Amino acid sequence: MSAVDLSLHFGVSRDEEHVEVTVRLGSDAHKLPPRAHHYLLLTLARARLGDRDEPDAEQGWLTMTDLVKMLRQSTNQLYVSLHRIRKEFEALRVPQGFEPVERRPGRHQLRVGARTLSVETL
Repeated sequence: MSAVDLSLHFGVSRDEEHVEVTVRLGSDAHKLPPRAHHYLLLTLARARLGDRDEPDAEQGWLTMTDLVKMLRQSTNQLYVSLHRIRKEFEALRVPQGFEPVERRPGRHQLRVGARTLSVETL
């Protein structure tokens, strides 16, 4: 299975207090238990979806500084969220080489690693 076979589906409450994440790996779907760090993943997914008209290599990149402001978190809280996301995906045994959050070296930029994304209001 390749990273191309992985997709993320987000269900978001109208007040954005609740975010449901379903990870689809090929024909398997894994609904993740609700966690606060899923809002970071949702924010990155929305940025990537917003850049759909750009080449894939340029889609969805946000700076750490922008994310800290957007999420109203400290840099340390952001790092903790990134760690929790990585551990959550490791537990799912996602395809080797897939990063749920990709980093652009030297630029302090992040984006969601999945290319196939959907967001809907619950």
